Amino acid sequence: MKVKPKLVVIDSPLAFPRQGWYRNVDIAMRKLGYKVLPPMWKGMQMLVGRAVRIKNLLEEAGIHVLETHPHSAWQASACDSPIKAVERVCRNVPGDPKTLRKDVVDALIALAVGVEYVRGSAVAICADDGCIYLLPRLC
Repeated sequence: MKVKPKLVVIDSPLAFPRQGWYRNVDIAMRKLGYKVLPPMWKGMQMLVGRAVRIKNLLEEAGIHVLETHPHSAWQASACDSPIKAVERVCRNVPGDPKTLRKDVVDALIALAVGVEYVRGSAVAICADDGCIYLLPRLC
């Protein structure tokens, strides 16, 4: 079975800042109280570089790519747990929510952001150098 996604949501900055440590979209997020890391931190640079390469490959294949920050997306939902936010969007969470690893929870939040984007309800925090998509208020 061949599957061709139309949308991929990535938990990583999808560009480096033009100058300094932060992109303007990161600064906008921080002004709203979201704690995003600077893309120019040594540990983040490799992640961002990979994400940019993946984004470019996906876009060349005709797939739309969004950036999210799962912790901020969950905070924006106003739910008391990230799993509750995912359940509000997707109805069912696979497995026992109490035993899911953080990276799996982050992936589920990214999935929920993608669903809300398709529904037209995702919240976009944008600046001249990118957009970060979050969940709408769900709880």
